[in-house]
Amino acid sequence: MVDMLSFLSHEDMESTSREGNDVWGRNAPGGREFVAVGQTDGTAFAEILKNGELKYLGRLPTQTEQSLWDDMKVMMVTFTLDPKLQGEPVTFDIKKDLTAWFEGFGSSHNIVAHEETNKVYAVGTGRKTSCAGGLFMINVSNPDKPTSPGSVNEDGYVHGAQCVIYKGSPQAIQELRNLLQLQRRHTHHGRRQKPRCATLHWLLSIAARDPTGKKFRGVGFFDCHPEDDALGGEVEFVGSWSVYPPYFKSGTVVLNSFERGLYALKYTGKQG
Repeated sequence: MVDMLSFLSHEDMESTSREGNDVWGRNAPGGREFVAVGQTDGTAFAEILKNGELKYLGRLPTQTEQSLWDDMKVMMVTFTLDPKLQGEPVTFDIKKDLTAWFEGFGSSHNIVAHEETNKVYAVGTGRKTSCAGGLFMINVSNPDKPTSPGSVNEDGYVHGAQCVIYKGSPQAIQELRNLLQLQRRHTHHGRRQKPRCATLHWLLSIAARDPTGKKFRGVGFFDCHPEDDALGGEVEFVGSWSVYPPYFKSGTVVLNSFERGLYALKYTGKQG
């Protein structure tokens, strides 16, 4: 069973387009939990309070043009509260608040962050660039002066990624001068969170430890777009665009709906 703890509409978060996309979160020192909410006209920021309520903090308007796709990740962030704000939402000014601006690849479809190595990877960049839509690497060890160690373009377009450092066994060793590519297939998304790993294809999901999918079972469901339930669901740009899964220490899951807004949810484990 999934309970809804709180909700903020895109209008509540001062979006003029009132359309959402990706979402990301951050466990801050002191136990506070913050959410970055992607919208077609910028990024909104919210906090999950101790009682599960969502509190809108402010927004950063887009610096270019409105886009259906938006993505964000959080690295090495310090949250500073100005006592003069008295809890009122803030519109951030990128001309005042920005410490660095990197424009080495133009637009991208997604951004991947790896805090362990202080690297950011842009994926789905322009196919006509030197990166050819592959992995474009940015070193943010010095956040004020990001640099690029290069890109990986040999394998074509990359849609999404997750960075991990392999520390286990077994290992497969190949000679770098004679690499063998086992197979090439397109997947839309994948996520590894100990002890599980899953890959999402356009038509099916695969768990690494059970590629047949026979052991899959649904444990909860939340319907944020009931309008098409009677039709069995329609493939449209509506409903849940993205979720930030239970990486929050509170276990709260946040869902960003395309046409409605931000939901704070909690899986209770109870059967409804």
